[in-house]
Amino acid sequence: MESNRGRAEAQRSGAWFSIERQLPLLVGLLLAPAVALLVVWSYVDLRRTSVDAAAQRMASGAREIATLFALSNEQRVAEVRRLATLAALRDALRYADPPIEAAARAALEASLRGGTTPGRAELWTIDGSCVLAAAPPASAAERADPPAPPETAGMLPLARIGDAIEVAAAAEIFAADDPRQLLGHVVLRRVLSGNRPAVELLGGLIGSAPSLALGNRDGSVWCDLERPIEPPTADPLAAPGRLHRGADGSDRVGAGVAVPGAPWVLWVDAAAAPVLAPARSTALRMATASAVLLALCMAGAWFASRRITRPLVAATAAAEAIAAGRLDQRLALRTPTELRRLAESFNTMTERVDQSRQELEARVEARTADLKSALGQLREAQESLLRKERLATLGQLAGGVGHELRNPLGVMTNAIYYLELILEQAPTEVIEYLGILRHQIGLSEKIISDLLDFARARPPQALPVRLDALVDQQIARLGPFSGTIERAIPADLAPAFADPVQIGQVVFNLLTNATQAMGEPGGTLRVAGREEPDGRVRIEVTDSGAGVPAELAERIFEPLFTTRARGIGLGLAVSRRLAEQNGGELRLEAPRAGAGATFTLLLPTAARAAIAATADPAALERR
Repeated sequence: MESNRGRAEAQRSGAWFSIERQLPLLVGLLLAPAVALLVVWSYVDLRRTSVDAAAQRMASGAREIATLFALSNEQRVAEVRRLATLAALRDALRYADPPIEAAARAALEASLRGGTTPGRAELWTIDGSCVLAAAPPASAAERADPPAPPETAGMLPLARIGDAIEVAAAAEIFAADDPRQLLGHVVLRRVLSGNRPAVELLGGLIGSAPSLALGNRDGSVWCDLERPIEPPTADPLAAPGRLHRGADGSDRVGAGVAVPGAPWVLWVDAAAAPVLAPARSTALRMATASAVLLALCMAGAWFASRRITRPLVAATAAAEAIAAGRLDQRLALRTPTELRRLAESFNTMTERVDQSRQELEARVEARTADLKSALGQLREAQESLLRKERLATLGQLAGGVGHELRNPLGVMTNAIYYLELILEQAPTEVIEYLGILRHQIGLSEKIISDLLDFARARPPQALPVRLDALVDQQIARLGPFSGTIERAIPADLAPAFADPVQIGQVVFNLLTNATQAMGEPGGTLRVAGREEPDGRVRIEVTDSGAGVPAELAERIFEPLFTTRARGIGLGLAVSRRLAEQNGGELRLEAPRAGAGATFTLLLPTAARAAIAATADPAALERR
């Protein structure tokens, strides 16, 4: 009896070290680190992907807004450069005369009347002295301390004036008789107004409430486009895609870009919590699924261990019974079958884990592809909205501004004509300057014509047009040209059926662009014409300039796109529209290295236009 009792106690104490308990624990200890590592790795990867995607969206939005700032700055620089050309300002820098100062002050005050925000105009000498300053009576830009003299031309760093931010543009003033003699600078300062639509646009793009800040590259002044603020806690020009700690201690995601043409930096950031929320939710679901899977695995191991240990216990009992003398005990062991089932269960479990992982990766890739597609659609929609907004604004302003500017340009043209009549014996310099003025007035009239042509859509009045005579008229209209003009248009070329005024404007625009592309001294300008087999006539305008880069071959026909410092980028857009309205086509031929640019204008002949009017495609194809 004592031996049986001791044997039972030994069995109970050894039960804690049995396979039935150790195998589930061993399975749990082996799978728990792997599952935890998988969950952590997946969360880190999703977190990095979410932050990178948000940072790229912010950087894209910041670049778009920086482009808007650059366009606005170009207008400011153009305005202050126009002031720098006024003779009244040059005279005020050279002579201390009250009437001259009064005229200069009037010019400065006139430059401030068109702005929507308070401003200040200043005239500085080269030794850093402010000789004149003009500001509206109710200007909020006045301050107790005088502003510092400009150190360079162009856009100046932001300046803080109380609770407002000031932007300034400066231009150099040179002597009229010596363009290399610097007399001083003219500075035009404006109070920076808020831009809430930009913040709302960024919010729609990145999916959360962003924070928009503008500051100097040296970090001296920062603002939220309305009021001064503290500088960002991260480097604005560092590579995006990294989390940083905000001023309130929270994690944030940000991206910064430099504003072209100005010593400014645009910074966009947002709270990281909304960006990381999907990654945390996915990691939580993975952790829950992994915990459930781990519990099932341990239960399976316990069940398998029982299937193994039960036959062993039965065998031990049978052996003890046989040792006790009960020879009738029999045990049918099926150990190979149970071990095979354990192996199959383990393989099934492994296959299911791998299948779950593959399904999760497929879902992540699908979500990432959807996110990229949505980002591309948002970017396209944003670019389309900005382009439509600029074109709508241009269309509203073109008509009124064009008519108002033509009157003073006509007065200036008449004045130059009168001066040339009465100054027949004038010095050569005077004659040259009158020619320069006439040329500049011609360029201004072309810009106004492009604006009016773009703003109004007059239906063409088609007539038979002799292209050789029309080209000769436009060449004569072109004025003096220092290069060589080669004309190769047959006199018997079939007449085109189009509006002579509109097609003349197209040819004149092509000739003007060609002369500007070749620069000074001029090269060779070739105008050729011939009849096409399809019943259309072709006019080719070729210059010997640098040509058009292949990547810009299509963009040059977009409205407001230009690669020159002067002009507004409407000439080719208006020309293509006029050509299409007249049933023709305007295109840029494939560029060739060192061969300049060739523009082709295709127009229907009178015979082709008559066939087209009958709406007989077969007859048109036979032509």
